[in-house]
Amino acid sequence: MRNTGLSLGSIDKFENEGCRYNDDNFLKYLSIEIGEEYFLFLNNYSSTAGLTFSIDGSVELSLYDDCKNTRELSLLELLVYPNPAYNNINIEFTSDHDQKDGLLEILDYEGRTILRRSVDIVKGKNHFNEELGVYISGNYIVRISDEQFSSLSQFIKQ
Repeated sequence: MRNTGLSLGSIDKFENEGCRYNDDNFLKYLSIEIGEEYFLFLNNYSSTAGLTFSIDGSVELSLYDDCKNTRELSLLELLVYPNPAYNNINIEFTSDHDQKDGLLEILDYEGRTILRRSVDIVKGKNHFNEELGVYISGNYIVRISDEQFSSLSQFIKQ
């Protein structure tokens, strides 16, 4: 097993899977901007050995920020299934309030928006079905958001 991650010394914006000859297994560092949000997805789909996550340097990881306007998590238990998906996905979550003009988005792993549509979010359980016929095989992110919070989940389209 070899280490991988972000490095000040790497100039790579992309690494091939596995530990190939001439790959340093690291990507170029991120320049973090104050006020921006960053998401980290860890996926160890090809190994049953598990994975270890570590951070060098000074960083603080938290689920919520310290803003005075932060409220309790409003979109709970975002579930996307089946995963992997072939023809369609089901998107389920629970909300603690009603919200007209909520937003359902599907993004590719480069952050490009593939789908964006308004949805009415109701207090309690919500369910949406999305057809994937025109999507190419790959990894995608589902984002459900209201005016105060958003929740993410990922799925694979076969």
